[in-house]
Amino acid sequence: MKRFWVTAFLLGLAGLSAFSQTQTQQLSLDEAIKASGGEMGAKLEKGAKVAVLNFSSASPKMAAYVIDELNNVIVNSGQLTAVDRKSLDLIRQELNFNDSGEVSDDSAQQIGRLVGAQLIISGSLDLIGGGYRFRVQALEVETAAIKYSYSQDIKSDKLVKSLMATGTEIADFTAGQRAGTAALNLFFGAGSFMVEKDKLGGGITAAAEVLGVVGLIIGASLPATIEQKPDGSNIHTPNLAGPPLMIGGGILYVGGAVYGIIRAITYHRPGSVAVAALKSPWGLTLVSDQRGSAGLRLSYTLRF
Repeated sequence: MKRFWVTAFLLGLAGLSAFSQTQTQQLSLDEAIKASGGEMGAKLEKGAKVAVLNFSSASPKMAAYVIDELNNVIVNSGQLTAVDRKSLDLIRQELNFNDSGEVSDDSAQQIGRLVGAQLIISGSLDLIGGGYRFRVQALEVETAAIKYSYSQDIKSDKLVKSLMATGTEIADFTAGQRAGTAALNLFFGAGSFMVEKDKLGGGITAAAEVLGVVGLIIGASLPATIEQKPDGSNIHTPNLAGPPLMIGGGILYVGGAVYGIIRAITYHRPGSVAVAALKSPWGLTLVSDQRGSAGLRLSYTLRF
C-alpha cells in the first residue's frame, strides 16, 4: 500500500512538472515574432532577399500586424534583405491577393519572382484548443523547398484578443433586441423585418397574422338574416359562418404572434453561431481564404 502511494505521488509530481513546462513554453505574440525573425536571420543565407508575403488569419488586422512586425525584425537584424512592403502591396492589388488568406506554393513562387525575392515568408495563426498556434516558414522561390519552419504556442493576451476581435467578433442579438423584435412581431412580423432582417420569420408571422385579422373582420362583418313576422316585427338571425371565421381568425393571429415571439427569441444573427464556436473548447475555427466571404469554411482541431 505504501508503495502505491509513493508511486502515485511521483506520478503526480511528473504530471505537475509536465503541465508547468507546457505553460512556460507559451510566448507572447511579439516574442514569437522576434524569435522567428531572429532564427531566420541566423539560419538562412546571409543577405538573401526575402518577401514577407502573407499571414493566414481570421483577422486581417492580425495579418497586417504580424507582417509589419516581422518585416521590422528582419530589417533590424541586418542579416537578410526585405522586399519593400509597398512593392508587395502593388503586386497583391494587381493579382487580387489577400494577405490574410491562404496562398498556394505556385502563387507564392509567382509573386516572389515578380518582386525579385529569393525566399517567400508566410505564416498562420490558428486556434487550437484553448490557445493559438503561431507558424512561420520560408519557401525558396526557385525550388519551392522549405528552408525554414517555426511553430510556437502563444498566449491569448490582450494584444492577441484586440487584433483578433475585428476578424472574428460577430455579435449575436442582445436580450433587448430580441424583446423589441418579439413586441414588434405583434404588428404583422414587423420586428423580424426591421430589427433582425429575418425575412422568413417575418413572412410567416405576417402571413398568419394578416389572415387572422382578415378572418376576424369578415366574421364580424357578416350580416345577420332578417325575417319579418306577420305582426310586422323583425327576427334577427346571426350568420352561422361568422363565429367560425372569427374563431379561426383569432387562432391564426395568436398562432402567428406566438411564432413571431418564439422566432425572435431563438433566431441568431447570421455568422454569430460559427463565431461562438471559435471560443469553444473543441477548437472550432472560422477560416477565410483569398476569395473573401465567399470562401469561408469551418475547420476544427481536437486537442487531447
